Amino acid sequence: MLTTPGARRNYAAAYPQADAHERFVLIENGYEESTFGDLPFPGSPMNRPLILVHSGLLYADGRNPIPFFEALARLANAGALTPADLQIVLRASGSDTAYAGDIQRLGVESFVRFEPPVSNREALEEQSRADALLLFQGARFNQQIPAKMYEYLRIGRPILALVDSKGDTAEVLRKTGGARIMPMDDANGIAAQLPGFIRDVRAGNEPGAHPGMVAGYARSQGAATLAGLLDQFTTKP
Repeated sequence: MLTTPGARRNYAAAYPQADAHERFVLIENGYEESTFGDLPFPGSPMNRPLILVHSGLLYADGRNPIPFFEALARLANAGALTPADLQIVLRASGSDTAYAGDIQRLGVESFVRFEPPVSNREALEEQSRADALLLFQGARFNQQIPAKMYEYLRIGRPILALVDSKGDTAEVLRKTGGARIMPMDDANGIAAQLPGFIRDVRAGNEPGAHPGMVAGYARSQGAATLAGLLDQFTTKP
């Protein structure tokens, strides 16, 4: 059993003598539906900054936010973006000190704030109150899918996905919809697309993921698939 398409392809290539369809089964990590009850909804962002939340770890090799910070700086310096337009919450990044200097150097500290870890329930509530959600997943992790992506999809807010377009994460996001995909390492590309994303979210024109597609990633679905596989193994002579 494997949790990402890339891992499945790797195993199929490494063991070509095996029947890939039967031996290497894909069951993605998914989300636990019972944790999403009674979550809040965001208020209208028309008369306040748009709130963009990233929940989880950041690091230089694979989830590097500096090109995103650089894009913010370029837009701010050009007068195309102000803190009254956008506020970014980086929750439990694990790298607050490491990136504080970069934020100050680029002059975007009025846009970005670091917040400490909270419980999973509190993190889900924060994501649900956000106007949009932020995801980092560079090319180094093209064969991995962060667990938070499934939470983001279930929350249903628009996603700003700074991911490699060839990776497994981007593949799922294209399938489910609800994400604006931009290259994580391209500050110019982010700067070119970010204002349009903000306008569309504010106007209600940036949809969330398709609920019917997202439902397929509930862990109950994965458990049913696994149970079916175990039934097959136990009934074979």
